[in-house]
Amino acid sequence: MTNDEYFASLRRDWLRDPPSRDTITRGFAHHRRWALWSAAGNLLGAIVVLAACVWVARMAFAGHDTLLDISALAFAVAVPVILFGLVALRRRLRLVYDQTSLGLLRQTRDRVETMRRMLVGARWCAAILAAAAMAVGLLAATAHASPSSAFLLIPLWSGTAAAVWLWQIWRARDLANRVAHLDAIIAEFESVDR
Repeated sequence: MTNDEYFASLRRDWLRDPPSRDTITRGFAHHRRWALWSAAGNLLGAIVVLAACVWVARMAFAGHDTLLDISALAFAVAVPVILFGLVALRRRLRLVYDQTSLGLLRQTRDRVETMRRMLVGARWCAAILAAAAMAVGLLAATAHASPSSAFLLIPLWSGTAAAVWLWQIWRARDLANRVAHLDAIIAEFESVDR
């Protein structure tokens, strides 16, 4: 879709009967509930990762395997990244805007921008996982780790890191497009208000 087609569709939408305030408020309430459920899911995921980190660290300190040491280190570095993202998300969800149409548009835009910025944490976690996979490969190559365990962990961790990296690139582009569209709508809305 070209910009002209996009703006023509915006004009058509703009000129048709606007949705009621109740419809808009219900839509934003739905998105707010979704964001809260998403934050709860992220918190649950962080708790699971933290529990796994504690378990792996306990096993590593018991001296079971060098690979557990690498896993514990990767978890120990990734958990603060995840928790920092959760705290940042929670702070941004608390921001309240006025209940005008323009305020609701600005709130939506800021939340989409927050989601886009939070993808930095996904990049860090993917990089941590890739570094852990390389460390396991080095340990296996120097005979400090079991080749059978390394054979399983290297493709698993590398594949997961690549999948997360590619997903965050796709998601960042999608969110950047949404921010640009919301900026255009807000600019048009502000020019009509003047």
